[in-house]
Amino acid sequence: MIVWLGKDTDIEVALKALAPCGVGAFLDIDGVAVYRDIVRQKLIGIKKAGQFPYPSWYKTVKRDVSRVILSHMPQLKPLEMYIPPEIEDILSVIRQYDFNGYIYIVGGFVRDAILGRKTYDVDISVYGDFQVFTSILEQKYDIRKFPLGIKLNIGPYKIDFTFSRYDYYTSPGKMPVVVPSSISADLERRDFTIGAVSYMIYPYKGLMDAFDSMGDLHRGVLRYIRLYSPYEDPSRVLRGIRYSEFLKLTFDKQTEYHSVKALREKTYLIISRRYFREMENLINAVGMERFIDIESQWGILKSLTGQMYDTILRYINYVDSYKQLKMVLMLVYDKQKINAGYSVLDIARKERKIFEKCKGESAFVDCLKKEGL
Repeated sequence: MIVWLGKDTDIEVALKALAPCGVGAFLDIDGVAVYRDIVRQKLIGIKKAGQFPYPSWYKTVKRDVSRVILSHMPQLKPLEMYIPPEIEDILSVIRQYDFNGYIYIVGGFVRDAILGRKTYDVDISVYGDFQVFTSILEQKYDIRKFPLGIKLNIGPYKIDFTFSRYDYYTSPGKMPVVVPSSISADLERRDFTIGAVSYMIYPYKGLMDAFDSMGDLHRGVLRYIRLYSPYEDPSRVLRGIRYSEFLKLTFDKQTEYHSVKALREKTYLIISRRYFREMENLINAVGMERFIDIESQWGILKSLTGQMYDTILRYINYVDSYKQLKMVLMLVYDKQKINAGYSVLDIARKERKIFEKCKGESAFVDCLKKEGL
């Protein structure tokens, strides 16, 4: 099905026009065939995320066409990459059943292998009948199922198998809507180019690098695939900062501009566990002292707490860990009478009791430490 949208089309009208289009349909935008869900995601992002960095959705789609839209399946590049014996054993099982599909290692494992870094977390994307794939593996391995796929621990490796998928956000910070897709669309949905790389391991072998991920790595550049990514999900900014720290990458100008803008405009008392998980990951990666330096540069906590930032400044230099920091953040939620604070900060029952005991103390952080936090 082909739908043509003019450059002056109202967003509401455009969304209604997309409604009858099935997944996998293409739209004709000024002569360019564009995957429907990419356009729909852009429209929803513009509608829900507030002021958008460009004057119209049409120009945004047009501007991103060369950067985001893949008009064809990217070619595999010949490349010898180390595949752990544990994964080769899994592939031998798959070959015995002559599985009709394609299997790719995606994201960080591929990136780190090319950089010569050891990692034991492996993400594998399966394009094909995932139920058949699962039934093959569970005959030999002790797998654990989760909503998007299956998990398998084998040797030192923790492997997540998921079906190739595309997703879009109905509003900023919410969990995405997921639909099955090709591997190229699966790569398009990722936030930074350095994660949008895959290595086919079945039935052939070769590197798929649709967004010049390797080029950005060698240039030391961190770049969004889609410039509206941080408006859709501000936790991506924190993830980007973590990447920049441990991979020694520099944000490109547009990526940095929109990251800063998204933090300043969209994160005030955000209700998103994912945001705080990324904050915890960042602190665990760089340590609290370095995080405080990063915070002063990026304004992470200032953007988050707004007029309540004085509460953060009062205690931040006494905090040694993320557990203590989230208690300080809980003070902000508590003073604003936001009941969701416990949930969004993922504060356990024992921690709640400690918070209630210490929140009235002038030496709040000292109290937390005395109670074992």
